[in-house]
Amino acid sequence: MPPQLARAAVPVSGLYHLEPLRRARFLAPDLNLTAACALQLSPAHLPSPQRGRLAAFVGADESAGFRRRAQLIRRAWGDAVVTTCETVPGDHHMSALHALAGPEARPHRVTLQLLG
Repeated sequence: MPPQLARAAVPVSGLYHLEPLRRARFLAPDLNLTAACALQLSPAHLPSPQRGRLAAFVGADESAGFRRRAQLIRRAWGDAVVTTCETVPGDHHMSALHALAGPEARPHRVTLQLLG
């Protein structure tokens, strides 16, 4: 892939550590992840990117697991890469993405800034 394929990313309710998905009864059979594969594919266990920025958002009303994962990617990659790591007030897993479409919402404004 070209080195500048992606300059920025805005994950909402991101999955940065895949090991817990191996234990999710409703997903594990379909994903068929081994422990080694989950580790290899987990962004939090990959080296932080040398370029680019990531703005991570998670709904404030989501499970503690999703909120922990957002903090995990920031700890793993650092503040220089994960420039934003915030909760979206009043949103849950199924509604947090809507904040990207609302001009008054912070995720929308941060995304526009990242686009330059």
